[in-house]
Amino acid sequence: MIRPVYSVIGRFKTPLLKPVFFLVTLSLTIFLSNGPAPAFDPYGPDPLSLGPDAGSTLEPDEISPPLLALKVLEEPGDERQPAAPEAASADGHDDPPPVASSNLIPEITRGLTDRMNVSVTFDGGDCESGEEAEAILSTLKERSIKATIFLTGLFIRKYPAIVREMVRDGHEIGNHTLDHPHLTDFNLTLRQNTIEGVDRGFVARELKGASELFRITTGTEMAPLWRAPYGDINKEIRGWAFDAGYVHVGWTYDAKNRESLDTLDWVYDRRSRLYRTSLQIKDRILNFGKGSGGINGGIILMHLGTLRKDDRASDMLGEMLDALLEKGYRFVKVSEQMRGTGLLQAAAKKRRLAAGGMVQLEGGAKGGVRQ
Repeated sequence: MIRPVYSVIGRFKTPLLKPVFFLVTLSLTIFLSNGPAPAFDPYGPDPLSLGPDAGSTLEPDEISPPLLALKVLEEPGDERQPAAPEAASADGHDDPPPVASSNLIPEITRGLTDRMNVSVTFDGGDCESGEEAEAILSTLKERSIKATIFLTGLFIRKYPAIVREMVRDGHEIGNHTLDHPHLTDFNLTLRQNTIEGVDRGFVARELKGASELFRITTGTEMAPLWRAPYGDINKEIRGWAFDAGYVHVGWTYDAKNRESLDTLDWVYDRRSRLYRTSLQIKDRILNFGKGSGGINGGIILMHLGTLRKDDRASDMLGEMLDALLEKGYRFVKVSEQMRGTGLLQAAAKKRRLAAGGMVQLEGGAKGGVRQ
């Protein structure tokens, strides 16, 4: 490309036109090389290795150090109030201070790293099979492990008996929306821009629909936790969901070392660069943080189903759990990793206010609290 450009430039007799033409040509070359914003390529690099906020820009001061990986984002104009110190917990550790301001928009991606606690979480979306879910529940029950499971209304409608079994087994059930919709354009642009049609009312209705189905099916309430479908999440959506009474739960990732506790068990096409065999998935988890503190406080992301015909992640789930138990890790629900933050109480209060119809959502829909 360089030689033809200089050949054309050499034909200009007027010295002033040579640098102008060169700059125009260089700009055009760069534009054509870069092209438009990249679309999601299932055979390209792993965009999720950077975590649920891949593509977004988070400033360092948006991370609250006392809450470790508990991300606390403030809306413009908010002032953070100092939190009162809390007494040490029964196990001798000092829990992080509770969140005092009601205007904070939280997300948890990891618990305290000075404790050998791990949370294994499962999403029940729109392509799960009952057989796969039953196998996973059996594996957990054999080891007396309690998981945090995020369910859609689609899953609850399709497998009510399995959902009731989850409750009987003592698992923590969070919200995964009613219909498992896309909320941002990440799959098209690798950016977390809220898509058209998704607003405060839409998010509130999706969360409320799933929670009502769960209550009708089980007679119990969902935990005030949710996970966005497809990892489609940004500060705006987190805020709307928190106003509706839910704290967003991501998964643990280390951007510096490009490590993630997203198992990518949903990828079924072996040609994809995102594809991991069941053995690779196990190694991905067991080797996380090797030499730098391990998996302490980690939140593992898995799914209750897959389109894979064989070599499913559930095939090695028992081996992976046993290996972590042998290393001395303790499996806990996500809510236990949040103990002492005050976030669950704040979210539950917001949900009660929303359910009572104390405020009007934008567009006239009820169901969420707006500060």
